[in-house]
Amino acid sequence: MTLEGLAERSGLHQNYLGEIERGQKNPSIETIAAIAGALEVSIGALLDAYDSESAAALKKRIRARLSGMTDTELIRVLRVLDAIRP
Repeated sequence: MTLEGLAERSGLHQNYLGEIERGQKNPSIETIAAIAGALEVSIGALLDAYDSESAAALKKRIRARLSGMTDTELIRVLRVLDAIRP
């Protein structure tokens, strides 16, 4: 499915979907639900796609996301990580 088709089916703007795809935007749970609905999959199935990535690929994506964060955002990330794995 193209971004244009997904935008039409989900009611989300094509440019916004592209930014999500490139990791430039963090979608809300409502947005994730809209994307999953448009793709006719569960939210869980949509998020399970990350499970198929290798650890090296995941670490690379995480590093890229962290490098553009402010100090405040980094503190929030650390709090989430601490909550998951103290």
